[in-house]
Amino acid sequence: MVGEEWLSCPFADVIDFQEGPGILAKDFHDSGVPLIRLSGLDRGASLLSGCNFLDPAMVRKRWAHFALQQGDILLSTSASLGRLAVVGEEGVGAIAYTGLIRMRPKDGRLVASFIRYLLEGPEFQKQVEAMGAGSVIRHFGPMHLRQMHVTLPPVVEQQAIVSLLAALDGKIDLNRRMSETLEAMALTIFAERVQGRGQTQKARELIARGLLEIGDGYRAKNSELGSPGLPFIRAGNLNGEIDTVKAERLCDASAALAGSKTSKPGDVVFTSKGTVGRFARVTDYTPECVYSPQVCYWRSLEPRLIPPSLLFLWMKSADMMRQIMAVAGQTDMAPYVSLRDQRQMDVPLYSGEALRTAELLEPMLHRQAVLFAENRTLASLRDLLLPKLISGELRIKVAEKLVEAAPA
Repeated sequence: MVGEEWLSCPFADVIDFQEGPGILAKDFHDSGVPLIRLSGLDRGASLLSGCNFLDPAMVRKRWAHFALQQGDILLSTSASLGRLAVVGEEGVGAIAYTGLIRMRPKDGRLVASFIRYLLEGPEFQKQVEAMGAGSVIRHFGPMHLRQMHVTLPPVVEQQAIVSLLAALDGKIDLNRRMSETLEAMALTIFAERVQGRGQTQKARELIARGLLEIGDGYRAKNSELGSPGLPFIRAGNLNGEIDTVKAERLCDASAALAGSKTSKPGDVVFTSKGTVGRFARVTDYTPECVYSPQVCYWRSLEPRLIPPSLLFLWMKSADMMRQIMAVAGQTDMAPYVSLRDQRQMDVPLYSGEALRTAELLEPMLHRQAVLFAENRTLASLRDLLLPKLISGELRIKVAEKLVEAAPA
């Protein structure tokens, strides 16, 4: 419940915001002042990821008032609304491109780091929905922000909320980086001890021998989506792991019809349409889910001959990517790898030392799976607490006890 000391006011009264300038490609350089692009706001990415560069003299003359400061918040408003980033040391002095809105407090009534949680909170999201924007934005910008309002707790409470949520975010980020390191180590060992040592066979031959299954996802109508049901995994839900938390749901009646297109531990899945070649694997900790048509699965039916760990690491190797890219652009349509093409691919069958290496790799990938599971728990807790704290429904002391009691 919002206290009397909470402040309700227009968004523009407490937050200074500014959309980045539109700059022509002819003004891009190979070095200079970074121009931050949307890719810099991807989860886990450096802010400078995919940036262009601008001539410093030109920046001083035309765009100096757009220079970013440490602690600024960036919000994406083009292509997809809602990607957020906090400007660190690497972004100081950089320029945010058009489609990105820079935000910072106007005065001492607002803590800078609280802004990102305001933007993720229910009050802001409801106002966005009321304006008809949604997650796929068409027209959103400073004009909309000027029509919005915010409700702020006292500064001391803002700081406490930031401290609690930032600790959860920090743990999630640490787990993510640890999982990336484990996978990189596994890929290195695979490349050194396994890659290139197997006898290859066509995938269709392995399918005929009952060793391998390859399939695509379930074709669902919109009317089949809804709860209760199983997560319905689309391409956007593959981000190194399978994001079942934010996935849509395929209703129970339709999920029962999905058959083999329902996940099984050990499956390796990848995007086969559009942005092809985004991989993830199903672990013992992955909640049961159903694949959409954008996602294909490879399933070992004989783990002693095709260990799922080696299948996953091989599918992420240059050998598999070479075969994917060789067929992905065969039509004038968006990149697409058909099931027929997949069944024609050369797949290695390992033996001896290579299979024994799988025993070394399994614990590393198992630890990665545990980290993924921990992050699902932490992310769910964070998503539960954030709207309640931001809205005043839950007090910080109660939230702290919930965090202390969390299994992760």
